[in-house]
Amino acid sequence: MKTKELVFPDGQILKQGSQGHDVKRVQEWLTLNGHRCGIDGEFGPATRAAVNLFRGRKQFPQDGTVNGDLFTLLTLPMQMALQPFFLKAGATLGAGIIEAARAHLSQRAREVGGDNRGPWVRYYCGADGPTYYWCAGFVTRIIRQAAATMGLPCPVNMTLSCDMLAKEAKETDRFIRGKSRLIKPGDIGLVRRVEGDWTHAFLVTKVHEDHVETIEGNSNDEGSRNGFEVCERVRSYKNLDFFTL
Repeated sequence: MKTKELVFPDGQILKQGSQGHDVKRVQEWLTLNGHRCGIDGEFGPATRAAVNLFRGRKQFPQDGTVNGDLFTLLTLPMQMALQPFFLKAGATLGAGIIEAARAHLSQRAREVGGDNRGPWVRYYCGADGPTYYWCAGFVTRIIRQAAATMGLPCPVNMTLSCDMLAKEAKETDRFIRGKSRLIKPGDIGLVRRVEGDWTHAFLVTKVHEDHVETIEGNSNDEGSRNGFEVCERVRSYKNLDFFTL
């Protein structure tokens, strides 16, 4: 899968004194790699120090610069998450969806630089910022990734809206209210706030008699609809609906 988040301008070298969006992207990835620095688009002494710490880890000369090769190493987690995967013959799209979701989970996809910000959020949503709640973007992007890898048509439209997911499910007769034997791994779950309003979306990984296991974006250990990471959770069927694929 291709994304502009992994593209670094040919021949560009960033160093102390550089400014702009590409500096900010480097600062984000330094922080995601454990070398926290300010994310402000200003390549100052702290950013230079963080770059050299990362360079030292990778056995590069510690000259304080960032070129395309170093950016490739910084963005390795996203590259790994987007790698094609291989399933045994006859595997379902649901199995592919779970495989893709687990790849993002294993690479610790999460926000950085503020509420609903950072390269992972931009990949899922096409933009970032406080209003970009990214649970539905995560769900639909993962499904699209799985379908493309398996050479299958994508069964859901890209959207950032949980309500639009519910609307599409109803319009295509794939909406399930609450607990049902029709729910299967790879389906979309929707948290219902009130009738006609859904506030969070997730992917079902396992189905049980009284609960489902999930992988979800923009969540956290408490199951917030505006968390900060991709994580695994367990949810009872209370206030849940489903979009079966």
